[in-house]
Amino acid sequence: MYRGDRILIGGNFRHYQGVPRPGLARLHPTGTLDLSFDPTPALAGEVEAVVPVGETQVLVGGQFRRVGEQPRSSVARYHPDGRLDEAFVPPDIWDTAEVPVNYLLGARLVDGRVVLGGVGWFHGPGRSPGVVRLRPDGRPDPTFRPVELGFDGLTALALDADQRVVVAGRDALTGVGILRRLRADGRPDPEWEWTSPAALQALWVSADGSLWVGAESGLLRLPADRSAPPGTALAEVAEVIHTFNTVALVGQPDGRALAAWWDGAGVVGRFSPGGTPDTSFNPFILWPPVLAVADSGVVGTLRRSRASFSSPRYFYRYSPAGRELYDLRIERLVRLPSGEVHGRLPGQGGFFAVQRSTRLKRDWVDVFAITNFPAWPPFNFVDPGAAQLPHAFYRLR
Repeated sequence: MYRGDRILIGGNFRHYQGVPRPGLARLHPTGTLDLSFDPTPALAGEVEAVVPVGETQVLVGGQFRRVGEQPRSSVARYHPDGRLDEAFVPPDIWDTAEVPVNYLLGARLVDGRVVLGGVGWFHGPGRSPGVVRLRPDGRPDPTFRPVELGFDGLTALALDADQRVVVAGRDALTGVGILRRLRADGRPDPEWEWTSPAALQALWVSADGSLWVGAESGLLRLPADRSAPPGTALAEVAEVIHTFNTVALVGQPDGRALAAWWDGAGVVGRFSPGGTPDTSFNPFILWPPVLAVADSGVVGTLRRSRASFSSPRYFYRYSPAGRELYDLRIERLVRLPSGEVHGRLPGQGGFFAVQRSTRLKRDWVDVFAITNFPAWPPFNFVDPGAAQLPHAFYRLR
């Protein structure tokens, strides 16, 4: 998730670029670690949701009992420098003796309250999917009661144009996809419910109030003024934009929508506010689908270097029009007494070659070629061949 031009990432990791960052880190626009944000003490668990709070703070949800020595039931708030906000203390009333509540989704209301969705002991004899609302200090909002949603899984959450909570999940009895809107007190609105035979996986609300739905059956857009009896099939009233398995949605500052879907490969494309495919956007390949958009419209992604779920993820950037952005430059060159030249490159990984010339002519030769996405920045290279040359010039290609 972007905060201004900085990127906040959360998940199940212990380090970023070799620096300890258990579950949470902030990056510079180029993807390098922002050392000024050091979330300490570390939380003991996994981060599933990252929610910006105000202009500078960040709230994270997941599954953990403590942050350092401080009890924090699966949600914590951090100051801009990474210090734990001790004024935000969430309840543990939705934990069980065996496991704490597991928050998977989150959103912030304009009045500072926070909505979290996940699995916990919200009602009944056992753990089940539910939604809670917390006050700005972390206490439960007494006007909002987590109630039975009838889901066996909560898959997406969004706030509509009127700050009402919209949730998607699977019906506990039939397994079909269900889209529900919650009232201000947390109860489902009986007049607003849509169904889908396919799983509902992503939600986004555009500036005109339209609800965009990413489903296993495709991408749909539900205008704010559409109405139908509760239980109506979503595809009967929504506009079907395409029929590929859509798993992620995010908006750009100009109101256009980015969607990630599976079409034999993971693809990211862009659509106008009305749902028309944007042919000026360069679709790019991305899987797994992790997307965030900066205030400038730049798209940040985390993707794996190989088609393997065990391989590491690296950070990549794309222009608002979908062109990959590189921060490739030679930051430092040093000739050692042996004659070897050592170089250092900051920025983002990619396919490139370091080339050397003996003079300012077109006699460039590769001295080091990167053929995969390495675990950098920074990347250091050595040119032992320069020891035989009185002069050496370098460039990236």
